[in-house]
Formats: sequence, structure tokens, C-alpha cells
Amino acid sequence: MTMAVKMIIWSTEDETRMGLIENNLLIEYVVERTGEEHLVGSVFKGRVCNVIQGIQAAFVDIGLEQNAFLYLGDNTDITEGQSVLVQISKDVRSLKGPMATRNITLQGKYTVLLPNAFYIGVSRKIMDKEERERLISICESVDHSGHGVIVRTAAEGVSKEILVEDIEALAEEWRVLCASEKMLKAPALLRRELDLPIRMVRDYLSYDLEEIVIDDNTVYRRIKELLETSNRGKDMKLIPYKGSEDTFTCFGCSPEIDSISERKITLANGG
Repeated sequence: MTMAVKMIIWSTEDETRMGLIENNLLIEYVVERTGEEHLVGSVFKGRVCNVIQGIQAAFVDIGLEQNAFLYLGDNTDITEGQSVLVQISKDVRSLKGPMATRNITLQGKYTVLLPNAFYIGVSRKIMDKEERERLISICESVDHSGHGVIVRTAAEGVSKEILVEDIEALAEEWRVLCASEKMLKAPALLRRELDLPIRMVRDYLSYDLEEIVIDDNTVYRRIKELLETSNRGKDMKLIPYKGSEDTFTCFGCSPEIDSISERKITLANGG
């Protein structure tokens, strides 16, 4: 039996914090500061600055202060000065630039498009065999130009029409991205990932998530618009928080958050 999950979002001019609460316990906590640009998921047309064969990697200029690190593995078709399409997989860390990959993925509400891949997968969290077969059949019936598709957990029970619309929207987004790549000179940003609140709601919009509490009016309106366009989100409880203290303190999460930075943490089983 799955436990109902509550999402709480606290936003200020300096940062946005998101937490997931399950059975009165904080199970996930994410902070995104205003001055720290989130790049994961963004797609760039980059220019290869140098290739280092010893570590099977290349450094790619994507138009930022630090070049992106691209692991090549056995791929030997990359040369210096070449333009390459990359997606950021890890943000900038201290003095290290972001990490990039050539395996582009485009995430929708219910599916993930895998350009130039040729398989269909279903989230392991969808356990029912008949439902898995139904979802695979729907994906196989859609003309997504030979791209691969992964069905997300949130797609369980969703109608064929909505799933088809989601896949076709991602396929169209990929066509637009490819057109931009041909027109723009490297380095160039082709697709920016969503900011934290919208990204988190999109990624956790599933049967387990039953309530979202938000303390910021602007964020509240944006998420409300997102939920209204989602079949799964129409029944979601969206609650504007009006308390004087921050939402994490109100829901008793502050001690758990404070313990994250401690050197010694006592586990529930006594360890």
C-alpha cells in the first residue's frame, strides 16, 4: 500500500525550497538558490574546445563561463572545433563546470522522448501487467518518427488521447529544437529546463502525491495553471499557505533539515 505524499514549497527572493513529506517524515528536500543557475535538462549547441584521449573526454564551450565536461567513452567521432548537441546532466559544482551528455531526453508530463533511440519502456513502478501492455500498445501506435519513448509513473490510468498528445508534443518540441540547431551558431542555448517548483510538480505528479502547499502567490498561480492542464492534476489539493513562519517549520521539518549538515545522524533503527 502506497502512502499519500504531501509536497511543500517555500519561496523567497533568494531561494526556493521543496520538500516531500510521507507519513509525517521528510523524504526528499531540494534547494535552488536564485543566484545559482539550474542547467540540468537544458540543451545546448556547443563547440568542442579540446579532446583529451587519456580520459576519453572533451570540453565543450556552451556559452557559459565554464566549459561543459563531456565523457566520450569509446566514441571517437568528436574532433576539436566541431559543433555538438549536448544536454546538461549535472550542474556547475564549485570550480568544476557542468557535466554534459549526447543522449538527449525530453521530459513531458507522462512520457519521456528519447530522440534517435528505438525502444519503448514503462516505469517499473507501474506493476499491473495489463496496464503495462496497454501503455506500450499506445506508444507503438503513435508516429513519433522512430524515437524511443519511456512511459512515466504518472501515466498509469491515463487515457490514450492524453498520452498521444503528450508524445506528439515532445516530438514537435524535438523538431523545433533541431530546426534551431541548424540556424544558430555554437555556442547557443536551444532549450532551457523549467525552474524548481514547476519541475518538481511535473516530476512528482503521480497517484502518491495528494497535496501541494505553497506560500508564494506567483508560484501558486503557475502551478495551478499546470495542474489545470493535467488529467492527473485536476483532483490535486493545492493549498495556499498563509502562516507567519515558513512552511517547513510549520510542518515540523526543521529538525530533519538541520540534521542534514550534522556529522553524526542517528538512524531510526538505532544505527
